Amino acid sequence: MPGMDVKMEIRGNKELNRKLQEQIKELSRPEAMMGKAVMAAQGEIKVATPVDTGRLRSSIFPLVSEGGRLGKVYTNVVYASYVEYGTKRMKSRHVTRGSSVRVKGGPGPFEFGLSQAREKIQKILHELGETLKGKWGR
Repeated sequence: MPGMDVKMEIRGNKELNRKLQEQIKELSRPEAMMGKAVMAAQGEIKVATPVDTGRLRSSIFPLVSEGGRLGKVYTNVVYASYVEYGTKRMKSRHVTRGSSVRVKGGPGPFEFGLSQAREKIQKILHELGETLKGKWGR
């Protein structure tokens, strides 16, 4: 309508802009994005790890190196490979989410945990790829 004035006020614009800039800065760091992917894997692996004393589960750590190009989840507990792959006398084992029942045979906790985290990891790494593509134009 002619002669009609419309006035709009946006409150909190500076705060919103600051928070958006923080998020853009966070997403543009490959180390942070790889860290999110590795943490997702670590969480699922810990859930899938059977517990007697808790030593193995508490020894599972994430590591991001080479500027975010390499991410891994590892443990320094010697018997982890026996739980993961089994032995002549013991089958490999994992625990499913929401259950304390050990699934014997099949994948160990690392393999099973990674399979459970695969979708989360793919989403995070896709986001990283899109961020880098936008940053370097490829």
